[in-house]
Amino acid sequence: MWTVLFSAVSRDSQRGKRENARPVVLYDGVCGLCDRVVQFLLKQDHHHKLTFSPLQSATARKIVSSHPAVKSDCETIVFAREDRAGKYVISQRSEAVIEIFTHVGGFWSVFSVLRILPLFVRDRMYDWIANNRYKWFGRLEECRRPKAEEKGRFLP
Repeated sequence: MWTVLFSAVSRDSQRGKRENARPVVLYDGVCGLCDRVVQFLLKQDHHHKLTFSPLQSATARKIVSSHPAVKSDCETIVFAREDRAGKYVISQRSEAVIEIFTHVGGFWSVFSVLRILPLFVRDRMYDWIANNRYKWFGRLEECRRPKAEEKGRFLP
């Protein structure tokens, strides 16, 4: 009986732990546009639902390595959330952008309406912006260093 009770408690505590895990936004740490988007999200995510990590980080390499469909060459934004089994479910490109704004909530949830567009159309628009981002927004010398009050929102 104790074994059954203990395993149920253990399962419930693990489930709660995973359900409380915050999704991770993986972004190009040296991209001027990406840096501005992260700064914007930090201000708009009032409930601190999101965490952040540059694609150049160890955290990103760990997440991306288990998903071969994700390029690790910093060409896309990635939204990673843990499922109940503790495995990352990945969205990238336009779908990641929609997921991010949906998680921020409030007015920004309106971006979910973009799902009415076919994925290939959304991703083509995303790719056009991604291919021109350094030209339009510049390239940073190094990844952004979080301010003291932001440190808990960034993963190594």
